[in-house]
Amino acid sequence: MTTITIYTLPGCVDCQAAGQAMDRKDIPFGLINVASLPAAANFLRGLGYQGVPVTVVRDDDGTVQDHWHGLRPDKLHALVRQRTQLT
Repeated sequence: MTTITIYTLPGCVDCQAAGQAMDRKDIPFGLINVASLPAAANFLRGLGYQGVPVTVVRDDDGTVQDHWHGLRPDKLHALVRQRTQLT
């Protein structure tokens, strides 16, 4: 099963919107506050990002399958399709 994590900062309106969009699509996800976890900020920089929200999708063994910045409806639709195919 894939795991989805949204990397956020406190008070980030775009981060809240990304989480709400996942909720509306009934996509389970976790949140990581980059401000309280410096290693997370370094991880995002390693992926090439300088801001949040960043969504990271990992496969069963923890390998990063996909990642993106901001609210991406196309990526959300792909996640919904993927979940539908698995059920």
